[in-house]
Amino acid sequence: MAKTSYLQISPEIIDDYNDGLQSADRFIIPRIRVKNLILSRKKVKNLTGRSSLSICKDLWRAMSSAEQSAWKSVDPHPRQHGWRTFVADQCKRIKYGLEGIVTPNQYHQDMVGEILIQDDATEIKLTQPHPQSYWVSHKVTGKKGMYEPVLVTEEFYSPLDLSLNYKSQLFSVGSGAFARLYATVRHLYQGLNLDYDQIIELDLLSDWKSGLLSTPALSGLAIFYNLFIHLYNVQGVLRFDNIKAEHSGSNWARDTYCKNINQAFTRAFYQIPANWGVVTMPEGADYDSIYPTDCLFRKVTQDSDDCFDLGSVYHDDWYLKIGSDGGSLGHIKTGLRFQDVKIPKSAIIDSAVLSVRADSNSNLKLYLKITGDSQDNSPTFSDGDSPTDRSDTTAFVNWDTTNWISGQYYSPPDLKDVIQEIVNRAGWSLGNDLSLFVSWRSPSNEWEYNAISAHNSAQKYGAKLIVNYHT
Repeated sequence: MAKTSYLQISPEIIDDYNDGLQSADRFIIPRIRVKNLILSRKKVKNLTGRSSLSICKDLWRAMSSAEQSAWKSVDPHPRQHGWRTFVADQCKRIKYGLEGIVTPNQYHQDMVGEILIQDDATEIKLTQPHPQSYWVSHKVTGKKGMYEPVLVTEEFYSPLDLSLNYKSQLFSVGSGAFARLYATVRHLYQGLNLDYDQIIELDLLSDWKSGLLSTPALSGLAIFYNLFIHLYNVQGVLRFDNIKAEHSGSNWARDTYCKNINQAFTRAFYQIPANWGVVTMPEGADYDSIYPTDCLFRKVTQDSDDCFDLGSVYHDDWYLKIGSDGGSLGHIKTGLRFQDVKIPKSAIIDSAVLSVRADSNSNLKLYLKITGDSQDNSPTFSDGDSPTDRSDTTAFVNWDTTNWISGQYYSPPDLKDVIQEIVNRAGWSLGNDLSLFVSWRSPSNEWEYNAISAHNSAQKYGAKLIVNYHT
């Protein structure tokens, strides 16, 4: 149901009020909004004072010629320009409160596309259609508020060269897991409509790298093609940039530099998505354009890496208890271990989110505490090396839970201080393993606990950890 409101306007000012309104884009958020008026000199001066260009100018002038050349060398545009590339990146860092200057990267620039699959989701499929022709709406020059349809024609001739740069932190949660960028090319041959799939298979775990593939010569007449990004039976994060679909001497991919990948239908693009549209995207999956700070996604990957300690170590059940199971000896300490944590020593942790799945309904009010394993490289759990046998980090986070619904995912407050203490340890190294503990704390009832899904119940249900950081 639409949400509406009513405003009583005095008759003597009704004309002035109406003159100050205009219709906004009905394809995005249908509404009436205040007109953008000409800015006064004072407002222009204030905007200039808040601009980041003066900061960027000083930083640019302080660079050596070699450093400026490095920015020019990573500019993906045909006519490379170092200043343009630097400003685009540095303004984002200033906007998001990030200190320092990033090292120029040949694989991505100031914005990248990101696909995140978590919770119960295991798949996402996006598409960018490339028909022979389609209509877009263009503003008529010199006519206020007037638009006209314009025909866009893409005459397709093979070969089609597909390429992208990407970084993946994806984990298989079922058989046949894959991540791929591909084009389905429609061509006519001997009276038949034939489809040819040109597929770039993406590694599930990889640092930034490039993928490239070219179609062979196709029989008959090539008509059109559709691009797809498809992730299946995986969970985690995929980041990508510089997507190209080149044929006939030009790159035809829309939003090559991933400035706004989730822009679908707009006033201009009313027949096909402006950039990437959704084919399949269940709850728990999402995609967007982001500034690429460092991000780590990890999940529990084996049965011995999650357990609860109640005198004995339990890690073969489909659920884990958190809370207390009766008396001082029944205070449960639950362990969650994450392997191959590729965070550099002493990196600055911006955020750390732990996500667990409720295995049953509960209206209990529990008072819990989250700590970390105070070890440089946390081993897996066993009867001789249980969560209770280990020392906790000094940093901790209190977590109060209530009204859990089975199958829903829940997270404690930000754990960045806990992760920060671990990666600041003298013996921490890139790729070490870390563990988190969930413990009972007073004044919880000593006979109450909640159940969370274990890795043993299903691979996709195990606990997940997402850490954003910078160096």
